[in-house]
Amino acid sequence: MRKQILFSVGLSLLCTLCLGQVVLQGRVSDAQSGETLPYVNIGLYHKGALVHGCVTDEQGKYSLEYPKAADSVQFGFVGYVASKFALSEVKSGKLNVALQPHAVALEAVEVSAKRQRYKRKDNPAVSLMKKVVEQKDQNSIKGFDYYEYSSHIKTEISLLGITDSTKNKGIFKNIQYVFDNLQTSPLSGKKYLPMYFSEQLKEHYYRKSPNSEKSILKAQKEVQISKFLDPESLENILDEIVSEVDLFDDKVHILSNDFVSPLSSAGVNLYHFYLSDTVVFDGKKCVKVLFNPANLRDIGFSGTLWISTEGDYSLVHSLLGVGKKSGLNFVKDLSIEQTYKPSKGKMVKTADKINAELNVYGLSLFVRKQNIASKHVFDSPQKENFYSGIDLTERLEGYNRRLPAYWEENRLEPLTPSESLTYSNALRLNDYSAYKLLLNTLMAFTSGYVEVGKFDIGRLENFISWNDVEGLRLRIGGKTNMNFSKRLFFEGFVAYGFKDQRFKFRTCAMYSFSEKRYNQWEFPKNLLSIKYEQNTKIHGQSLLMGEPDRLFLSFNRGKTDKMSFNRLLRAEYEYETSSQLSLKAGVQYLQQQPLAGLQFVSFDKSKVYGSISSPSFDIELRYAKGEKFFQQQQYRLTINTTAPIITLNYTYGTKLFGNDYEYHKIKASIEKRFYLWTFGYADIALQGGKIWGGVPFALMFVHHANQNWAYQDEAFNLMNYYEFVSDCYAQMVLNYNFNGYIFNRIPLIKHLNWREVFAFKVLWGGVSDKNMPSNDNPSLVDFPRNSRGDYSTFALGDTPYVEANVGVDNIFKVLRVDYVRRFTHLDNPDIAKWGIRFRLRFTF
Repeated sequence: MRKQILFSVGLSLLCTLCLGQVVLQGRVSDAQSGETLPYVNIGLYHKGALVHGCVTDEQGKYSLEYPKAADSVQFGFVGYVASKFALSEVKSGKLNVALQPHAVALEAVEVSAKRQRYKRKDNPAVSLMKKVVEQKDQNSIKGFDYYEYSSHIKTEISLLGITDSTKNKGIFKNIQYVFDNLQTSPLSGKKYLPMYFSEQLKEHYYRKSPNSEKSILKAQKEVQISKFLDPESLENILDEIVSEVDLFDDKVHILSNDFVSPLSSAGVNLYHFYLSDTVVFDGKKCVKVLFNPANLRDIGFSGTLWISTEGDYSLVHSLLGVGKKSGLNFVKDLSIEQTYKPSKGKMVKTADKINAELNVYGLSLFVRKQNIASKHVFDSPQKENFYSGIDLTERLEGYNRRLPAYWEENRLEPLTPSESLTYSNALRLNDYSAYKLLLNTLMAFTSGYVEVGKFDIGRLENFISWNDVEGLRLRIGGKTNMNFSKRLFFEGFVAYGFKDQRFKFRTCAMYSFSEKRYNQWEFPKNLLSIKYEQNTKIHGQSLLMGEPDRLFLSFNRGKTDKMSFNRLLRAEYEYETSSQLSLKAGVQYLQQQPLAGLQFVSFDKSKVYGSISSPSFDIELRYAKGEKFFQQQQYRLTINTTAPIITLNYTYGTKLFGNDYEYHKIKASIEKRFYLWTFGYADIALQGGKIWGGVPFALMFVHHANQNWAYQDEAFNLMNYYEFVSDCYAQMVLNYNFNGYIFNRIPLIKHLNWREVFAFKVLWGGVSDKNMPSNDNPSLVDFPRNSRGDYSTFALGDTPYVEANVGVDNIFKVLRVDYVRRFTHLDNPDIAKWGIRFRLRFTF
């Protein structure tokens, strides 16, 4: 998913940037042995003050931007004599350095150039870091009872690796003006073109006890990519890649992973620390501490910390990166530089600068994020009810429609010429027909829709599919877009099955009570809809994204003939708040007609039901504090949220319109992700439900099965469709990803960057005597049987359904392969006791 978005963004927004800068590059080695030196600390200075820095990679190479303000560069490494050079003497931006080794006494411990086994005991660097951790709460801004500050966040995505030959290729021939905005990466020295730029102005508020954090988004401005990619989703994706880094937290979430902070209580065990030299930084005496992960293949930071030696052990400055051997996908290089200023006895972070180079299957991107913080106010609380709200981020009215004068007056830092040019170039590109064609083509693959005037044709992935009942199924559909109306929308499709020779269709009208910019489903919803549908349905087949009649879901094991033909009339209202609290209420009339392998026959065979009808009312509440998601038109995919997602649903089935069934159905679920330091992460989902009243099996809980060869996290992958039904159930699904913790420690295997995965799924349930077809209930609709007359649908009874799987993820960076094993109900007919499942997944 992220690869698709990055690919679309990368190829479709070739905007601008300004003047190239000189880049200092070279290699650092041992002067005696000639061996290259990894993680050498490099700093650029102006009149003795550090202005920028980096560390060498594992091959001793470095690339450092050459600001005009800098006048010297210094190379320092533990056990070596520091070397300093005047930049005026450096020719052609190339500087190879050979450091002379020596012995340095640090608290009576000798450190030399000789490689020795790392020891934590009696290690002065470890002793220092333990004191830093002890004083962390006192030095952190979160030591205040209250604080607030303003921030200015700027984010940029650029196409990396622009060469002279690029200018005369493809669509570039007619947009030569974008090359006036060329920039040089401070990480590799390659040229890049900025394609996307956004900025936000926020106010942040914190209360220590009871803990509360809140942000107010005052203004947001961005380069529009496409109406098929709303800024909310793009913002969430960028935050997932280059989110704010707070080293005072035990864990730092960036690049879609949780990194252990070197300042965490576990840092001294998970990192190797080395003392370098002492310096004066911004008027404070500091010692530089070099560090890297204890296992270089584990996901973790490498870099330098400037720690105060004036008795408070505070963090004064930090420069972070990731090792080349880390198991991260697509990340070529990363640099995170943070600056802190003293304020009322604390060290307050005033600047975050994050640069990352990514390579996604040949598409090279440069991502830059800068967060400036100022106007800090301490221990001056707001009114108590200000902190009691559930909104993590409040968006002020008109935040995305601020006039240029507002930005000029309120920016904490002015735009650079390049950033200003990015905005203006984006407007010019949107008028270029070849660019729009390329953009629309790319967005057709990511969104599933093609824009044609006031209509969007799609979804493309549903145009062709097949199954055992319909045979080959063709479908054409679409929806109106913003060119038609920003409040009133229509959507639908027509499909035809060549085997059952039957047409299916859906028509839907929607009205949004708030004006929309991109589509009717964009967050937050305030949407009323009415739809009528006649379509085939497999109960127990539920998807997080998209609909079942998709091309790749046509490849299944076993038969998929237990289907019904549904006639559905539904009116629904959806309302969401910016705090991710949502309400959905609906009223519907559903008629299910059995098809092929599904029959509605009484237990005593005395009556055959042509269909089962069910008028009902339902209401659903959902709360997902701080949830971030990627939205693809109607469907949303949660992005690595660690806050629990709670859903509660109630349905009342009525006997209106001559219906025979009256019932109450309640269903509740909670799901949450847990990050477990360097041991990976676990996704746990708990779910349960109960029905009061008499219902046939078609109105019970039909459990989530998957007969497709593609692995599904949330489904039971060896359960057949319609195999189990319940009127009371509970289930637990655990998916665990070790993130390479085991494979990274196995010779040869560790070079493959594979990641081990495990899952355990269990389902308890049953059918009450009142709803169980039997001799005591001969008129009840019997459970389905196969062609041999054996039951193919069951109640679980005293034995739960249990399956588990182990697998290997990140094969070729995208492929996951699982061995799945079923442990119970092995005597059921036409089942698979084990299987191999596959999935494509793009992640860092």
